Amino acid sequence: TVTSFDASSNNITVSTSLSGAISGLSGTTKLSSAGDFSNGVASVSSLIYTGTTGTGTFTFSPATGTAVTSANVTIGAGVASKFIITGTGTQTAGGTQNITITAKDASGNTATT
Repeated sequence: TVTSFDASSNNITVSTSLSGAISGLSGTTKLSSAGDFSNGVASVSSLIYTGTTGTGTFTFSPATGTAVTSANVTIGAGVASKFIITGTGTQTAGGTQNITITAKDASGNTATT
């Protein structure tokens, strides 16, 4: 461990194999601040992934040096924030219609809980 590592002089870009966006780091999708590492270890607890559910990896690529990739990470749906109702656009009084109501999270994933 290089305890004196400083990300401000060797930015580390964070990417993912999942289809979504990464935010919450000092340089949007980068570790780019001298304070991002303490004694050679970075805390990525502020990393926010917004996108579809699934299993994928995160890759950390320094401007100079060797990139590293995480083990598989499984992303589940967030809490329900909206309902999607499907059916026909018109309804005749007294008639029947099948509708479906689906709970979705903020990223459009089905909130199964």
